[in-house]
This record gives sequence, structure tokens and C-alpha cells, in this order.
Amino acid sequence: MTVPQYLGITFISSYRSLFLQDLTQILASHDCEILQFYTREFEGHLFGCLVLSASWGNLSKSETALKNLFKKSDALSSLKRIEPVDLDISKNPAIPYVFHLSGVDSPDFVFNAIRFFTGGELIIVKILNSTYETRPGNVRMRSLSLHVHLPVVTHFGEFREGFFAFCDECGFDGFYEPEKS
Repeated sequence: MTVPQYLGITFISSYRSLFLQDLTQILASHDCEILQFYTREFEGHLFGCLVLSASWGNLSKSETALKNLFKKSDALSSLKRIEPVDLDISKNPAIPYVFHLSGVDSPDFVFNAIRFFTGGELIIVKILNSTYETRPGNVRMRSLSLHVHLPVVTHFGEFREGFFAFCDECGFDGFYEPEKS
């Protein structure tokens, strides 16, 4: 039995529709399983993040092919072999929640949210962020969703009160919900 290996990839490239086709063709041809895949187009550039799993040999072959693709596409990239970190909830029991924040955008909006959530044993699993402008008035707003694992030893009532006090202090609208699988 082959032990799977993991490869993390980030890239920034000029957007062209065939780039993603070329990228995924390389992965398919080397039997790489795509465990995570996020892309976002912004101002004519494509930003991406992938996590792959495959045998050692197949990852090595795909690394070489991907480096050639990134070079040919004039893309900025980073490839790194990664080892899984055990975040097993059964060993450190936690409840998955999603906390949503929105408010008038400011340079420290995301920092303030991250600062609040990085205390203690809480684990931030995923962050989703977007901005938009209100109509009428054209006020720039930000929406942030943080998917977290909240340890069961946390006194949830106190955490909830702290969260809403934090939202009031920063002028954010906020709510939370258990993460839906």
C-alpha cells in the first residue's frame, strides 16, 4: 500500500481560460487527487491555492510539469510538500461553528476579527472574505465568515457574550451558527 504524499500549491497568474485546463490536465495525467482547490479572479489576475494527494513519484512528476507550466505562463508560484497535522476533533473535542461579521470596510477590519478569534485553543479552519458597495451611497462594506473549531471546554455563553461585545466595540454586525456538514 502506497502512503499518500501531499503537495500545497499557491499561484498568481494573468487570467487566461486555458491556464486552468492546462493545470488540471497535468494533475489528472499524474493521478493526483485534488483535496482542496480555490481560485479567484481579480483585476485580470487569477489567484489560486490547491492541496494535492498522490504517490511520491506522481507528485514529483507533477511538480516538474507544474513548474514548467508556471514558467511558461509567467506565473508566480510556490510548491511545498506538506505533512498532515493531526487536528482530530476526537482527541481535542471541538464544535464547528461559523461566525459571520459585516460592517463598513476599514484597513483593520480583518485584523480586528483575526485578533479576536486567535486567543485560546480555538482553531480557524477557513476564512471567506468579500467586499461590496451599498446602493445608494456607495459605502464600501466588508463581509467576513470564519469557520472555527471551538473546544468543548470553552464556556460558550461567555464566548458568545465576548463575541457580541467585540462586534459592538468594532461597529460590526455579527451572528454565528453551527457549521453544517
